[in-house]
Amino acid sequence: MHPYAQNSPHQPKLIALIAIFSVALASLLGFISAQLTETTGITVGSISTLAIFSMLWWLFDKKLWKCELTRKLLLVPDLNGTWHCAGKTLRKNGESVEWDWNATIQIVQSWSKMRVVLKASQSGSTSIAASLYHEPGQGYRLIYHYDNDPNPDEADLARHTGLVNILFSEDIQSADGKYFTDKDRMTFGSMRLTRNGTPNEQT
Repeated sequence: MHPYAQNSPHQPKLIALIAIFSVALASLLGFISAQLTETTGITVGSISTLAIFSMLWWLFDKKLWKCELTRKLLLVPDLNGTWHCAGKTLRKNGESVEWDWNATIQIVQSWSKMRVVLKASQSGSTSIAASLYHEPGQGYRLIYHYDNDPNPDEADLARHTGLVNILFSEDIQSADGKYFTDKDRMTFGSMRLTRNGTPNEQT
């Protein structure tokens, strides 16, 4: 997975809060270990602030951010899961066309990283950079840059890069957007995403 940008105003506060809690917890554990050492005569080691911060950050990054209350507060949606994509190519090499295509999109996301993988009949693509931000009253916008690799038997297709700009509904069940490809493909089109089932559990 790769990092993604977000516009949550609470992200710096969250990092500071975890850091403060880590310092407090490390101090408490240090005091307890000192008391145990004095009482038992056996040296009891403590846990460093950095180790505590790392554990708390891992727990939040992988699990805690998915809680409904946390997501509403931080304005970051849980996009994990499988999505059906109904696409339509509208222009190629500057000429109007109309090609319908279907694909499956798998999104894997933590608080700090994500990966978007699209599988179509002729090729597949994987995101390499992304941004995700809340648009009040509209939903959540995901913009990602991807690499696309055609299937080995698709001699007429070239490897290319592209950009997807899609807006997810407030309930995170559907999304609409557009995609653009580079000079090696020179296509433009629309995408409609619908969620398949419930979000996958991030591991």
